[in-house]
Formats: sequence, structure tokens, C-alpha cells
Amino acid sequence: MVYPPSSYRHTLDQEAFEALNHFPRFVGLCEAYIANVDEVAAKIDLLSTTIRISDKQFPKVYQLLPPICGQLDIGVPDIYYVKSKQLNAWTGGNTAPYICVTSRLVNELPLDLIASVLAHECGHIACNHYLYHSIARLLVGGIADSPLAKIPAVRKYLTPSLVRALLFWDRCSELSADRASVLCDGTPDKTIDLLLRLHGYPHVNREEFLKQAIDLNAFVNDSKSNKLIELMLTQDETHPRLATRAYECYEWSRSKRFQDIVSGTYAAEPQAKTMDKSEVINAELTVSASPESSDLNAINAALKKVDAELERYTNQADRVDYALAISSGVFCGLLDSLFVGEFSLNEAGRWGNEKVERFVMHIAKSQGYGGDTLAGAVKYLEDTFPIPADKATAQFGGGLQHHLRDFSHHPTPVGLVCSILTQFTGKVYGTDVSGAFHGVNLSDDGLALIGRSVPEKIMFGVLNWAFHLVSDMAGSSGSILKGSLGTGLPGPLVSLLKELSSTPLFQKSDGSGYRVCSVWISKLFNGTLLGQRDTNGKLIPIKFDLRMELGVARQVGRQTLPVLLNECVVRGFYLLRQLTSELICTGNVQGPDKLNWRKIAPFQNRTIDRMLTISTMTFTMADTMDAAVHAAILSAGSWVLFSGKFVTRFNYVGAGRSALAIVREVSNEKKETQLIHEKMLLSEAKTAIFLAQLQEFKVQLEEKVSNYLAEELETFVAGFDFINTGIASGNSDMVIQGNMKIQSVLGRQPQFTNQQEFDSLMKSDTPLVL
Repeated sequence: MVYPPSSYRHTLDQEAFEALNHFPRFVGLCEAYIANVDEVAAKIDLLSTTIRISDKQFPKVYQLLPPICGQLDIGVPDIYYVKSKQLNAWTGGNTAPYICVTSRLVNELPLDLIASVLAHECGHIACNHYLYHSIARLLVGGIADSPLAKIPAVRKYLTPSLVRALLFWDRCSELSADRASVLCDGTPDKTIDLLLRLHGYPHVNREEFLKQAIDLNAFVNDSKSNKLIELMLTQDETHPRLATRAYECYEWSRSKRFQDIVSGTYAAEPQAKTMDKSEVINAELTVSASPESSDLNAINAALKKVDAELERYTNQADRVDYALAISSGVFCGLLDSLFVGEFSLNEAGRWGNEKVERFVMHIAKSQGYGGDTLAGAVKYLEDTFPIPADKATAQFGGGLQHHLRDFSHHPTPVGLVCSILTQFTGKVYGTDVSGAFHGVNLSDDGLALIGRSVPEKIMFGVLNWAFHLVSDMAGSSGSILKGSLGTGLPGPLVSLLKELSSTPLFQKSDGSGYRVCSVWISKLFNGTLLGQRDTNGKLIPIKFDLRMELGVARQVGRQTLPVLLNECVVRGFYLLRQLTSELICTGNVQGPDKLNWRKIAPFQNRTIDRMLTISTMTFTMADTMDAAVHAAILSAGSWVLFSGKFVTRFNYVGAGRSALAIVREVSNEKKETQLIHEKMLLSEAKTAIFLAQLQEFKVQLEEKVSNYLAEELETFVAGFDFINTGIASGNSDMVIQGNMKIQSVLGRQPQFTNQQEFDSLMKSDTPLVL
């Protein structure tokens, strides 16, 4: 049965063989060199120093060869007996193949294993391995020491990548030859035994060794790193290692393809067209280099813009910056502990009430009040600037709640609008007891306070509303006379919450039909939400009206001071350090316009944001520790008291600033990632354009090099033709002309150009250089 090489050629051998065919001009030059130099020299050497095996010389060995050649469909090559102490065999010859076997191999191996050796070598011949085998052998010692490097036309192709590719193919080709041996034997046993003997293991249990080979394959393929290490270990070797070859033979014999070949049912599959390297590059460029990205100037401009943005969003803080940020946070936290202290609602209410009373007295006197009592001032403003809404007090819950429920008593834009609407519609607007928005018609005494003309309506709706609100800030005149603080006005914050609670967004109600949000705001305003009970259990309300809001704003302002100081210290340090660095880098600056203020300014860059994040978080940590320590000391082990003391000493402004810094940091991280991605896409587009330009340059260069090499190759081959013809015809001039052509390709100056110069050279002491 005949086995064509396509049926048993190893996949890696085929792929590597096709890859090497991407260098056709290099291959053509090497073929010319090997055919005219290497093969000729080898034949002369073999015929002069070895024994040619034939049917009359080592007949038992020779008789093994023809049947094998018949199976592999090749002509019977010459075979030579080489005296050597090594167990070895090899094949040679591209145009006239031959096989060499060493004396030790013939004398020590049984004939059945010698047959496996010959089948292996005939596999190389059938697969046309010799050409690349010869090139690989000439390069094993390195490019510099290779005879091929002495030929200028060939040397330019010799790169480390090409050498590694040749050696990789060389190893793969051995696997194809091993398959040929297994096919001729019909079993892998003899080939594996042969491999063991050739490697110096004549007495080894084949089955156990196969288990070892299987373990090796599993371990190498267990991870990419293992595979890479194996490749690194074998990249400079010409043959696969023993266990690898044994495993491949074993797996080959178990494959369905092997069984089909042996049984005669195998049909060669048509090979799929593979895209060569240049086609792959062209395909990639077709996809990547879209018309939109083909303008290199536009891509460079976009890259410049992205780089500028990326510089802003890249943190460049160093140890000094971090140390300053931490120090500033600790220092300002200490100031907060010493000078800000606790957050007290009672103190806030007291301060707010004092400021409101002074303000009311000032406004009343500015409008003509001549007394000196607060109750009189409030009474004077109430009588001088009445508003219609006061006549609908009962409809909005009476004296305790009507300032909250009646929107005309809100010191907000909504309150002003409702006051003006009342002048034009005769209705008072606000919420009912349940919290739903509604309008209430005015009674006759209320309508008496409506302006008669449009200007009067607007004046009453604006001026009377504003001055009347001033009178209600300190409570009613009656409550003041009784020594009470009175109801007062809701502040802007509570007013806004109440107005929002009347919208459809806050319709959730409790079991009694009251809107939950509205009830909560009412408790906040009347003092039952924040109130505290005395030792007798009596509730002492803390009203959150305008006076309380002013006091709370002052308390928040006190907490804001160390936070602002921390911010100013960090930003100021950054400004001074960047300015100093810029001045040092630029030398003597002629004016401020020469400085890079975008880099110097302590705003809108990642470095200052990172420093502020560190400093504000340090401040909050210091403040939290201070609040916890004070609360622990004053609580005497009571968890409830500890919680109360902690929340009153904690700096909420600092915590809010820390939260904003963290949010900004997350936003910066997302922006930086986005910019890096944009830069990567632009860089890929730019690379695609460069690759397209390089590909075009490569095509032009290859065309020029091809033309040059074609001329040199023709000259090289013509030179040998002249020499062969001259020798055959006895024409010395033709031999000399051939030598001159070859010397010119080799980059040498010929020592003689005619018979006379040759004779003169022979008579002189100058050595003949071949």
C-alpha cells in the first residue's frame, strides 16, 4: 500500500512549512547554493570517505530499503555506511537524495529497528524536508558563523526570527518522519523502541515510559505558562525531545486517520485556503483604517486634546503633598475641637430669638414706632401692615399652625406669589389639616384688605406682606405680653418643605388620612419633634421656626470655619508649590502671562482633588474621634446619652465636604478611565495609518529588492553554469568567467580575469582565495 506524504504529514510540520514559504526569494537563493555547492561537496565527500551500501555491499541492510520506498512512493535513494561511534542516521540531497547510516547503528541495532530508521529517513525525503533541513543545519551555530552569512544576497534575510522559525519547523518535520516510520511498521512499538535505543535507553519498559510521556503532555498543556517554558527550553534544538516524540507516535497510532490510512479508506481532505501574512495585515488595515480615522492631522489634534485633559485627570501628588494634606486635616480638626464645640439647639434658639427681636424693633422704629417694648413694636407692625390671610386663621388650624399651613405666611417666593394671588382672587392658599393643598375664600373683613386697583393690589401683596412677616417673626403681641415666645414664622427651610409636601410627590398618608410628610413637618415646627422631656416627664418643645433656623445657620457657620480653613490651607499650599516649581523650571519669566496658570491654579485638576480628599477625610476622622471621646466621658456609660452627646459635637459640614470629595474622586476616576480609553482608540487608529503606510513602503521595497535579487540570482546560477560547461568542454576561459560572476555576487573582487592572470597568480606567492 502506498502512503502519500499528505496523509501523514504532521499539522505543525505543514503549518511551519507554509510559513517558511513566505520567503520565496530567500528559498530560491538557498536552493541555488545547496544544489551547486552543498550537494556537490557532500557527494564528493561521501564517495571519497564512506562505503556505499548496495545489494552486494551490506545486502541485508540494502534489501530493507526498496519496500519502504515503495510504501512511501519515492525512488530508491543512495545509502552510505559512515564510520562513527554514534547511533545516528540522516538524509541529504535536494535534487539527488541520499541516506547515511553510522557503523555503530548498523552493527548494534537489529534489522527490524534499522528498517524503522530507514522508514524515518525516507519520510524526510518524501516530505521534501532536505532543503530546509540543510538551511537549519547551516544556521544552528548562529547567524554570524553560518556559511550563508558570507553571501550578501542571502545574509540580508537572516534574522533571529527566521532562524527560530527554521528550527521550529525542523523539530516539527521529525514528527512527520516518525509518522512515516509508524505507518511502515504498522505499529508505534518499534519506532518508540528505536527512539529509546537512540537516546541510550536500551532496556526500558515501553508501557511505563509511555505513561511518563502522557504525564508530560498533560503537565505542559495544563497552563499557558507551562507551554511557554517548554517552548523556551526547546527553541534552539533541532529535534523534539524523546518523550514528546514517543507520545506523538502513540497518539498517531490511536487516531482515526491512522486507522483509515492502514485500512485503505482514508481520503485526503482538501486543504482550506489560508490567508497569508500580507493578506491578514491588509484585512486588519481595511477594518481599522476607516475614512474617519484616516486624517493623521485630525488624530494628532484629538490626541493632543485628550493628553491635555488626561494630564488634568491624572493624580501627580507626591509624599510632600500627602503629608501637607494630612497635617492640615489634623490641625483644622484640632481647631474644631477647641473652638467650635457642641452643636446646641437651645443656644441656636436663644441666639436666633435675640437677633429677631432686635431686627423687629429696628424695622418698627424705622416705620414710625415710638415705643421701646417688643410687644408694642409687633402690635404696631400688625396694625400698620395687615394682610387678608390673618382673617382666615381658623380655616388653617388656628394660631398654632396657621403660619405653617397658610403659604402667605411663608418667607419664600411661593409665599409672595400666594400673597399677590390673594389680592387678585380673594382666596387664601395653603394646606388643610391633612396636608392637601387648597384655597379658602375670604370673609368680608378679609376682603376689606384687598386693594381696589391693580397697583394697590400689588403694593398690598408685596409691601404689606413683607412688613407683616417681620411682625410675625417674634410671635404675636399677645404671646409676648404673656412672656411666651409665641408661634413665630416658619423659616425658609421649613416653608420649602411644607410647600413640597403639598405636591403629588408626597401623597403617602397614615391610617387617619394625614399625609405622613406633612405631619412630620408640623411636629418639627411646633416643637414636639425635637422637644425634650424634663425630669418629671413633661415635654419641653423646641420649635424649629425662623428664629431657630437663624440660630442653626450660625451653628453651621461655626462648623464651616475650620472646614473652609482646611480647604484654603491645602489649596494655598498647592498654589505656592506649583508656582515655585514653574518659576524654577522656566527660569526668569518676563511676565505672568508666560506661566502655565492652568497647571498652577488650585482648581479643576486631579492632584488638588486628591489632596482635598485626603485632608477632608483626615479632618472628619479627627472630628469623629473628638466627638466620640467627649461623648464617652460625659455619658458615664449610658448608650443613649453617648449617642446624644456624639451627634451634637459631630461636625456635619466637614462630613458633607468629605462626602463631596469622595464623589469627586469617583467621578475623576471614571473620567480618567474614559480618557485612557479614548487615547487607546486614537492611538490604534494612528497605528493603523502607520501600518498602512509601512505596508505600502514594504511593497515598494520588496519590489525593488526582488528585482535586485533576481538579477543576482541569475548571475549566481549563470556563474555555475559557465563553470560546469567550461569543465565539461575544457574551456578555461568559461570557468574563469563563471568564477568572476560568482565572486561579484559574493561581493568580492576576483583575483584573476583571464588565463594569463591565473597563470601569473599560480607562479606568485599570493594564496588562491576561493
